[in-house]
Amino acid sequence: MIKRILRSVCLCAALVPAQTNYYTPENILKFADYLMENREYQAAVSEYQRLSYTLGQTLIADSLLLKIALCYH
Repeated sequence: MIKRILRSVCLCAALVPAQTNYYTPENILKFADYLMENREYQAAVSEYQRLSYTLGQTLIADSLLLKIALCYH
């Protein structure tokens, strides 16, 4: 009986999806790209800027600066 309960608890724990960390640079970039695709340019700029602050000013890629410029176009 106890083995059956433990097995059920382990099975339930395995079925619970892992939580997504929305504050990783990859997820910030995905969200900003999503906003840009949906023509939410001001919100996309805010997310791209947040990404640049997350990465640090020395690691900003030219593609990120281009995306910010395209939002203002």
